[in-house]
Amino acid sequence: MKICLVATGDVPSNPRLMTLVGNLTRSGHDTWIVCAGRARSTDPDNIVRLPSRVPDGKGKVRRTLRQLQPLAVRQRSLHRRLVSATVALDPDLIYAASAGVVPVAVKAADRCNAAVSRDPRFPDAGDRDIVRLAPGDLRYSSSPAGDGALFHTLADDRESWTPAEGRHTGTVVVIAYRFTETNPGRYLRSALERAGVDVRHVGDHLDWSTIGSDVDFVVFVESPYPAIEVTGDNPGIPVLLWAHHGEHHTGTHLRLIRRYGVHAVLLAHSWHLAHHYPVPVNRFPFAVAPEMTDDPEPWPSRPFDVAFVGSLGTGSGPYDARRKLLTSLGEAFPSDRVRFTDAASPEEMARIYDRAKVVVNDGGDRHYPITMRVFESIGSGALLVTDDAPGLSCLFTVDRHYVVLDVDHPGEQVRRLTEGQTPGGQIADSAHQHALGRHLYDHRVDDLIEIAKQTSPAEIPGWERPINVSDLAEAIDEYVEISTVAAYGARHLRDELPLRSVWLDPTPGVRRYDAVVIGDACDVDVEDAVADAARYVVIGDLADSGVDLDLIVNTPDRHVQVVESHNVVIVDLGTPGYRIPPVKEN
Repeated sequence: MKICLVATGDVPSNPRLMTLVGNLTRSGHDTWIVCAGRARSTDPDNIVRLPSRVPDGKGKVRRTLRQLQPLAVRQRSLHRRLVSATVALDPDLIYAASAGVVPVAVKAADRCNAAVSRDPRFPDAGDRDIVRLAPGDLRYSSSPAGDGALFHTLADDRESWTPAEGRHTGTVVVIAYRFTETNPGRYLRSALERAGVDVRHVGDHLDWSTIGSDVDFVVFVESPYPAIEVTGDNPGIPVLLWAHHGEHHTGTHLRLIRRYGVHAVLLAHSWHLAHHYPVPVNRFPFAVAPEMTDDPEPWPSRPFDVAFVGSLGTGSGPYDARRKLLTSLGEAFPSDRVRFTDAASPEEMARIYDRAKVVVNDGGDRHYPITMRVFESIGSGALLVTDDAPGLSCLFTVDRHYVVLDVDHPGEQVRRLTEGQTPGGQIADSAHQHALGRHLYDHRVDDLIEIAKQTSPAEIPGWERPINVSDLAEAIDEYVEISTVAAYGARHLRDELPLRSVWLDPTPGVRRYDAVVIGDACDVDVEDAVADAARYVVIGDLADSGVDLDLIVNTPDRHVQVVESHNVVIVDLGTPGYRIPPVKEN
């Protein structure tokens, strides 16, 4: 596609935006920038600059007119010119660089029949929003590397089927993931085994020299970090990556593609992100794990009117709306008729849902997921009342298989669905029967086998891991979860870490970074710089760095771990996240 990033600020000075542009270009797009500011000799070739104020040029009259121009007039003028410059490029997709520029992107998209991409925290872009368009339009849910399979698209007209046990006997698959109770790899692995597949599991390290020639393909399942170590050379076996997080993990997915040598991506949801990837993308949603549902109670006699199991978060964050929803529901029903918890094993969760009439679902505001909860609730025979996740209608039919949540009156809505002669039980049963015919993990196995057959194990040009780079870059590159870096005295890192956003010698105290790097030429107060580290501190030369390692390691309430890699000291601050945390050493 031809993609245009539009911004009111100076894009080349923003590492995050320049990394986005670089990654989209590497993935195969014709990517352009339209932004304000005067042209510079260091500007890339793919940029269109517009003066932030007009009339442009020298002279006392022009300068006076610019100075007298009210801010609102200046902004309207700039927005009009940004729209015109964007339309002139005739893009297929327009990226809004900030919340304030979304209306600009929408106006331009209306004039050139394009879609708009934005951060989930930005205002909705209406009918032009790629989030809304992608589920039903393959132009916006495909990779530049070509279309994947048509499974779970509007063109998928397969009838329901019952997968027979042992049907894929003779197939050999390596499935690679770090085991946790909640990782969906466990359910896919069980379904592969039921299908008769010879399944070989890898947890921490995949050594290609040990992978037999009889293996048909390898599938990595996104797992808590650290990423799985991969050594040796792939002898020509297709490699697939099942990614099941959205926008906040897309950069990490790109680094996993490079690390694992991936040839095709399986996206569980957020199919509007497919254009980011340099390999074919296939829709591969979560599914119902039949082994998790054990003798659910009849719907009319279930003891809980409404239930929810999942993260509630604390303070201000992505689950604010979720906490508000559950509070409202808790006030609408007697305490013994609701069951809300964030502390339950998958087995305990299944038992809760087996006893609930309604399960509510909210995916948070960081991305737009079709969550595991969708399938867990439907698999248990509960009625799913959910936020209207993009793409859900490709899998189920609204008001026949699920009900869209009334966020303003959730208590009244759930009460109507659970009391009297309402269709709640009928909808729950209809959804359950539909899932048994299309959405078990056993059905996903059939999709997976077919996708693997269509996947070519060709290398991806331009996505090789860097060679001849510094020890600092080598060390950082081992941590795929690092997306943002503050590099002090290590300016070479921006070129050596092209898949990450690297700020060079930034002013301390302005923002937080996944990693703060203290290089040989650091000339700021080290203590101030280290304070900006959210996850890691990386030190090139500990003896000369000025870093008080004992002060960091002995931080209360943190499981800090210090490791040495590539002659570099890495301090893991033990920050919670999608990871297996370090163990506190005595």
